[in-house]
Amino acid sequence: DEGGDRKPRPHYRPDDALSLWPLSRPDKQPPPPRSRRRGDRRRSSHHKFAEGKNLKKLAEFYSQEGYKDAEPLLHSALAINEKALGTDHPGIEDSLNNLAALYYSQGKYAKAEPILQRVLTINEKALGTDHPHIVHSLYNLAELYSDQGRYAEAELLLKRALTINEKTFGAKHPHVAYSLKNLAQLYYEQGKYREAELFQQRALDIKER
Repeated sequence: DEGGDRKPRPHYRPDDALSLWPLSRPDKQPPPPRSRRRGDRRRSSHHKFAEGKNLKKLAEFYSQEGYKDAEPLLHSALAINEKALGTDHPGIEDSLNNLAALYYSQGKYAKAEPILQRVLTINEKALGTDHPHIVHSLYNLAELYSDQGRYAEAELLLKRALTINEKTFGAKHPHVAYSLKNLAQLYYEQGKYREAELFQQRALDIKER
């Protein structure tokens, strides 16, 4: 609801849960708070969704470094990997994500989307539809959809990621907390503060165990 009768914003923000940044990656530092301005999304200095595999990070790199000529190089790298491994081999995932991230950094969402969907399909075919590795692909697609205001589609992906993590790791695992935090962030962006607070609290309860 974009009208003037929106409920007052709560005192917390989903970014309060950034201490939930993956414990399995101690070499990584948690990202700084996200800008509140929609126009800054593509230049944001961190992942909006925890554990999104490289989409934002790579997009920021391309934006900041001004790699305007990166596209043909990335296409060449992808072609080399496809020739060596095959067009549906999980080993080409990074090449696809790199290309998707470049398009994402340029705001070319229509070009990034089918590439990210292809990554998801490849991993589903190779690993199964409920393998925890595909959660990264779900987060990336959810990121893309959310930035376009396609919240219902993003929500479905994030809920699927939550279900996979709960089934794989158990309801109280940190990976589940990341999924809950991502859903809280998505609801917060839509002004659904009650839902955001509920998921945020569930994530914090896991963190405090």
